[in-house]
Amino acid sequence: MKNRSVHSGFKSILVCSLLLALLIMTLQPALAATENRIDRSYRVEKDHIFDNLEMTPRLVISEYVSGEFGGEAQSIQLILERAEWNDISTMEAETTLQGDAAGIDIQRISSRRVQVTLTPEAVSSEVATWRIPLLTKVTEGGYANVTVDSRNSLVTSGKYSFARVVNDTDDRVNVAIQPPEDEASPVKVTFKEGRANVIPERGITFQMDLENAKFLEEEISIRGDHQVSVSQVNQISDTRWEITLRSSGESNEAAEIEAALTFERTEPERITLRVARKTNLQDQRTAVLAEAVEPEPEPEEEPEPEEPAPETRIIEFRVDQAGFYENGVYQHSDIAPYIQPLEDGTGRTMLPVRFVAAALGTDDIIWNAESRSVTLLKGESTIHMTIGQPELQINGTTIPLDVPPVIQPTSDGYGRTMLPVAHLANALGVEYQWNPDTRTVTFTLE
Repeated sequence: MKNRSVHSGFKSILVCSLLLALLIMTLQPALAATENRIDRSYRVEKDHIFDNLEMTPRLVISEYVSGEFGGEAQSIQLILERAEWNDISTMEAETTLQGDAAGIDIQRISSRRVQVTLTPEAVSSEVATWRIPLLTKVTEGGYANVTVDSRNSLVTSGKYSFARVVNDTDDRVNVAIQPPEDEASPVKVTFKEGRANVIPERGITFQMDLENAKFLEEEISIRGDHQVSVSQVNQISDTRWEITLRSSGESNEAAEIEAALTFERTEPERITLRVARKTNLQDQRTAVLAEAVEPEPEPEEEPEPEEPAPETRIIEFRVDQAGFYENGVYQHSDIAPYIQPLEDGTGRTMLPVRFVAAALGTDDIIWNAESRSVTLLKGESTIHMTIGQPELQINGTTIPLDVPPVIQPTSDGYGRTMLPVAHLANALGVEYQWNPDTRTVTFTLE
């Protein structure tokens, strides 16, 4: 009787163990700890190459909560459908790291497969996010997809579409330009659906660029499907306008939108108009609106007036406030200065290199994505800095830094190079004043 009871208990334990193992295997996919998404998608033609970072979709991988990875690196594979990987080194260098994301390594396995290692900070306080630009070449019609293969990591697996490929005129909005009879008449730009319902509810934006003339007014008319409308004409500048077409519902008839645009010559050279879809500027339509004319004779030279006394310019940057002030007038920027604490209890005021350099009259600012370096040109001076390296090079002379240049993320998912004000002012050869009460950096330029 006793042996039979022991045997029965052993069978119960064995059954429970098997059920527990099956439960763990069933729940294992739920251990995935990331939220993945594509930040934007495009309609493109076959063989389109995503090489413009501002117009390239990004795969965003974020921890659900901080510390999901436990400070451990996670290795995954990214696999493409209807596309091939293009520029792996730039893709790695231009990946935006946010929160506790510390690094990324990307290795090519084949034309459609890469190995990606995501490295978080060892000690987590914020959600780690990686924004990976999908620098690819689209190779086939249909939807271009990227598959995240978790490879036993904590990253969530999934398939995500980043582009829809169209191959014929029936599946696109066709653009035609009718040049005017003379410069006093409008040029007519026609946007015609190849079939009904090509224009989506989210809209399609076209960019129109004039050369040697400026836009004046527009008049819009719509034929066919009245579910389609012009939701916006955005006047970017005198020579660049954007027009957005948007659908408000399904229709059985293709729409045709005509924009009559008046313009005015600004230069004697030939006047041309280029129209392209904003998500694919390489696919454009160009027309000559007017031939070149003889320039008017230059007026006789008048005595040059005496040069006025140089105007004093006061540039102010305020800690934790985006933008800056020039002679009291606010100028926009997308990032705020901040104070970087040092180990000795003091701190360094970090300013955005691009906006400070531009405000102080730098001739040129060059960003090298491959080496992650910034070069400033001002007069006969060349200032060079590399992200993460505690030194500046001024005309070849190395200047040590106690705080290296860093990239501070911006709200659009990119970033700005930041440098301590003392080193930046010294490199540009200008004086500055620090007001601790208002936490303001002031440059005075004569």
